[in-house]
Amino acid sequence: FQRLRELHQLGNGRYVFPGATHTRFEHSLGVCHLAMKFAKQLKFNHEEMGPELPITKIDILCIGLAGLCHDLGHGPLSHMFEDFVNDMRERNGTIETKGKWHHETASSQMLDHLLQHNNIDITEYDLTKEDINFVHKLISGLKPNEPWPTNINRDSSKRFLFDIVANKRNGIDVDKLDYFLRDSMSCYGKLPDIHVDRILTCARVITSDNQTQICFEEKVALSLGELFNLRVRLHKFVYQHRVVKVLDQMILDALMAADDHFFITKADGSKCKLSESVEDMTAYVKTGDWIICAIEANEDPKLLRARQIIGRIRSRELYRMVGCYLFQPSRSQPQQAPRTPIIKKDGAKFSSGNAHTIIKGLVSVEELMRYIPSDSQTPVSEDDIFISRTKIMIGSSDSKEAIDPTTNVRFFNPKKDANKAQRLSNNHVSPLFAPRAYEENTAFVFCRNDDFHVASILYAAFQEWFKVAKASGHAQEPTPFVNADRKSV
Repeated sequence: FQRLRELHQLGNGRYVFPGATHTRFEHSLGVCHLAMKFAKQLKFNHEEMGPELPITKIDILCIGLAGLCHDLGHGPLSHMFEDFVNDMRERNGTIETKGKWHHETASSQMLDHLLQHNNIDITEYDLTKEDINFVHKLISGLKPNEPWPTNINRDSSKRFLFDIVANKRNGIDVDKLDYFLRDSMSCYGKLPDIHVDRILTCARVITSDNQTQICFEEKVALSLGELFNLRVRLHKFVYQHRVVKVLDQMILDALMAADDHFFITKADGSKCKLSESVEDMTAYVKTGDWIICAIEANEDPKLLRARQIIGRIRSRELYRMVGCYLFQPSRSQPQQAPRTPIIKKDGAKFSSGNAHTIIKGLVSVEELMRYIPSDSQTPVSEDDIFISRTKIMIGSSDSKEAIDPTTNVRFFNPKKDANKAQRLSNNHVSPLFAPRAYEENTAFVFCRNDDFHVASILYAAFQEWFKVAKASGHAQEPTPFVNADRKSV
């Protein structure tokens, strides 16, 4: 758990927002506190208005443990490490056998490793194996249509407990309540107008849609709307800031260049690649944001390419943005990839021969290359280009549709019937706070090459492609639009 002190909450976001130096350690403490506070508040709310809520002390302890351990599986530099591991599995051809790696799965594995490595006797805390299974499931979350787990020694009347730490129903959980406020304070220097205590006080458990779930008083509907709007603003201006996207890609390129030559010691004493450390918890627990400094300080000639990329970050010689635009995606059926490599979301490189999904409206590297003049005196290669797609939804990322996120929240009116919940009626939704859209898709085109002439050629190629795409309705120009003539993004 102490390892979380070495993992910055916002990863490369600290290079854009100097105050964003907080770690996942304090965030995990905050989520633990809020999780137990929410569970106790729910119990208290029902003691006042009835009926009594069947939350035991062990339930509250398990919820607190889930909040404390929910980020144990995070790797260095936040979510970028997840992309790194999966990109390496794609490149090595092991994605089919190993599957995609997710930090939530690693959190459960790390919890088991923590208990075993430290010889913690859970019975001293009146916990059983079923309780630990319950903690695992609280961390991963339970979707509304997901079958009830049979190995947690609890019946489905306690389904609402899964809405506290990782809410797969509507995204309103204590994890987000903590990091929304913490990240806002670190990046902007002030807390947002979100009153957490009021939200918790106005919550209640009601059976709706044949499931017990946490519902809220109608009077806090606007506050919940502000919570969703805050999520959008943080994603738009912090988490998916264009410079953060560039830095993530540069670190990703550096780690991919270093992976064959940078090793971590496993439990049996043998060495493994950084991308394979997630398969051995003894090795994985040693990873942290320090790996960037370790690569930078290592004078091994085989790490030269990785050190050069890190050096560009230090000197602020970042990849240049040569274009960006808005688009509405529509997916076609998976097709066979072309023989030449393609670069897809967040610059992930896929080997030829793998099936992939074509996203209509998202420019490809091949398309841009066709707009480069054949008589160009400056050579341009596909490796000079990477394309990053940013998808921002007002509601939870677990939602398959871009809809009003309050649609998945149930509300009640205590003056009418405190035990009856329903969707918010249109009469309670002010048009002043209703957005025109609930999803935004942006594509960024960046140039890896530090040669300004290469960036200028790619900028001109993008402009030619964009004219055609805009005329066909596949692309819209964002505001403001940043040209390629800036030295760095």
